[in-house]
Amino acid sequence: MDPKLVEMHRKLFGNRLQKRLILDERGGVVFNPGIYRSEDGKYYLYARTSTHHVNYTSWIRLYESEDGINFRKTREFFLYPPYTIEEYIYGFEDDRCSKINEWWVHTHSTLLANDTESPSRKNFTDYIGVSLGKKADEAYFVGIVDIPDDKNSALVGDRPWLIHRPVTWSKPPCIWYGDFSEGFKQAQALYPKAKENELPYERLIRITPPKNNRILLAPLDEWGVYKIGLGAQPIYIGNSRYLFTVHVRSIPYQYWVTAGILKVKDEPKIEKLLPIPLCIPDTPWEIIGDVPKVCFICGVTLADGKVEGWYGAADTRIMKFEIDLDYLLSVIEEYGITEERINENIEKYVKENRDKLINNELIDQEWLHTILQ
Repeated sequence: MDPKLVEMHRKLFGNRLQKRLILDERGGVVFNPGIYRSEDGKYYLYARTSTHHVNYTSWIRLYESEDGINFRKTREFFLYPPYTIEEYIYGFEDDRCSKINEWWVHTHSTLLANDTESPSRKNFTDYIGVSLGKKADEAYFVGIVDIPDDKNSALVGDRPWLIHRPVTWSKPPCIWYGDFSEGFKQAQALYPKAKENELPYERLIRITPPKNNRILLAPLDEWGVYKIGLGAQPIYIGNSRYLFTVHVRSIPYQYWVTAGILKVKDEPKIEKLLPIPLCIPDTPWEIIGDVPKVCFICGVTLADGKVEGWYGAADTRIMKFEIDLDYLLSVIEEYGITEERINENIEKYVKENRDKLINNELIDQEWLHTILQ
């Protein structure tokens, strides 16, 4: 990462971004939390949990809070892998909670061993798991989106669109979106059976993947990235616009967060993107842990005019940052790159990945050919 970006981060956010340690469970680890804040101000925190990071068998634990500071555990196993005969599942992790009409939709990584005879934690495939509920403290797992090596996902818009990060489609991995209306209908139809524990137990149900996928954001050169991915679920701020967060894994190794404005009308488009880090791993809790130098955001809420970013620190504990919403929007407006620059960067990235993309049937071929011509 360009050192000038860190200098700008300190200038713009050094005295504005307030960080707070939220959860540090001594008997294990909790990190990378999804979040939902109800209209009456109650917080539901969906925390990735493990006995210890190196074990890496994960599930989602539910915590609740009235003030966003003091949390109590209310469900140890809120989301966890179901029993199947054919598959060996390491766990669920990195939940994002999107409210789509009457549904609370949880999209979370689901880790399947590639070798079920002699499974190894170093030999697995990520899928996007989908769980649905009709209230904030309810969720039933219905299946996995049928794209291997895909994660970092959330739903947005009434269609809805699935924002996701397929690892093998292009290099370095970037953020895509696709029409998930068919898959979402399938997931809703599966909900009654999931609730009654009547889904097949031979193997996980494969959910129809999003169609006509396009790139939402490609990495910027100045970031020096290994990969980027969706941060939190986009959070609505009015006029078809959402606050949008991105996690960036830079080289040398660190995870940091930036933000922008996502507009969703006919389809999702990033209007402005801050090329400067909003949150970097510079406190002891973010530097010391199972995986040092990590700020991995999975949730955002708005409260009393402030943005609350909920993230995993060093894959060991949960923190949140707070910043004034109006100030953050003003910084994005002044320093953010435009949609035109974002599109130019996408076109350059597509041409660099041409050979990987042209035979992928899940990609919008009309969009792809327009760029390549």
